[in-house]
Amino acid sequence: MIRALAVFVTAFATLAAGTASAATPTNKKIAALQKQTAALQKQVKALQKTVKDLDGFADFTYALGTCQTAITADALQGTWAVVNQVAGRAIFPAAVNIPDDGACNALRISRQPTVVPPTISPFSALAVLLTSRVPVEPLVFP
Repeated sequence: MIRALAVFVTAFATLAAGTASAATPTNKKIAALQKQTAALQKQVKALQKTVKDLDGFADFTYALGTCQTAITADALQGTWAVVNQVAGRAIFPAAVNIPDDGACNALRISRQPTVVPPTISPFSALAVLLTSRVPVEPLVFP
């Protein structure tokens, strides 16, 4: 009976030692994975900020191009209107409103589609916007 008990204790001790040693590498793996997860979460947060910044830049670039095209069309058509006035007849077609999808308003640039002769003020406002070092607020389109 004592011999059977000794065999049982030895077998239990061996089994416990095997389980304990097996748990140690698992704990190490879990700790390593937790550390890696924390690092990855930090990277994800940084990448999310970068994506947000790039979205803002893309919105600004879209608004800039759209507004610039619209104010250029306004000025060109204003010039055509002056040519029509000087000629006393319609050489060029009547002006057509070029939509800007709210881009000029988002950039706080005043369009002047009906000003004849055209003025340089929308272009000046655009140049000030591009050369200023003041950060642009996030754009809001209607």
